[in-house]
Amino acid sequence: MKTFFKISLSILFTAIFFQSCTDNLDIVDTQTINTNIIDKIIATATSTKDLNLINSNCFSPVGTIDAPSLQGYFLNNQGDYYPALTKMDENWENNYEESKNYASQQVGVEFTDEDFFIRNIIRFDNFTEIFGHDNIVDYFNDCTFNGDSKRTYLDNSVSIAEVNFNCDAQVTYILNNKTILNLYTPGSLDKGLSPVESSVTLYNTNNNTNYTIDDVSVCDVRYSSATGVVVLNTRTQILNYFENCSYERDINDNDCLNFVYPLEINRINQQMNEVVTLENDEDLVNTFSTSAPAFIFPINLLGANGTLVTVDTIDALEIALDSAATYCE
Repeated sequence: MKTFFKISLSILFTAIFFQSCTDNLDIVDTQTINTNIIDKIIATATSTKDLNLINSNCFSPVGTIDAPSLQGYFLNNQGDYYPALTKMDENWENNYEESKNYASQQVGVEFTDEDFFIRNIIRFDNFTEIFGHDNIVDYFNDCTFNGDSKRTYLDNSVSIAEVNFNCDAQVTYILNNKTILNLYTPGSLDKGLSPVESSVTLYNTNNNTNYTIDDVSVCDVRYSSATGVVVLNTRTQILNYFENCSYERDINDNDCLNFVYPLEINRINQQMNEVVTLENDEDLVNTFSTSAPAFIFPINLLGANGTLVTVDTIDALEIALDSAATYCE
């Protein structure tokens, strides 16, 4: 009898343990985050609008003759464009707002801070410039101006094999030694490769070099829009243009929705469920870049327009991330 009781009790405990494990697995399965959603989470956490890069400590006093100027542009999701040029002095914020309002008036649409992009920083006293996103970030980190108008061309250029010659924009060609090719015919894409090849041949003759067409890249694209000349000078922008000979931003290419911290995740492994608190975007990106943990819902996201978005499921989170542009200012 005692033996029968022990066996029955053992079976009961085993059943309870098995049921507990099964329930736990069900919970884990329902919170699994697929790769597609992880990419969206990381993209949202790492997205930063260009306006947030600007460090007011780099501004010069009002009236400083050699104060750097920031050249940029407004470009919305529909491709509406207007250039912007503001002096980087203590009046910068007011100058920027005036520039944004003027751009909106000229184009007839309401540009937002999400539509502002930095092209370069320039000092007109010695005509030096800082190009490229990474170099602009470096400048605002320490406010040190080490301008070089050529150093980032290759970093942002598109190889000749990636160029769509069916487009009719004007482009700047560059050799892989960072020398800009001076074409004796306009650098228009619809002219094809012939003038580029001729320019390479002439360069080789004058400089005793042996570059080929494969050593040539395109470092910027300039085309006319209804509101002015658009200049694209990053690799992503140029490739976007070459897809269909027009440039429009992805509707969700913005910093309109941000995670509210701290938030908790469940880092699941074979032995146990470990609850971890994330304090900032860096924590979130590092965590989701190496694993697929589960959020402990509900979590909050804050829109650029001040809207607080509360989500309590993975599906609701994906819907919010997919409609991030809804929460722009």
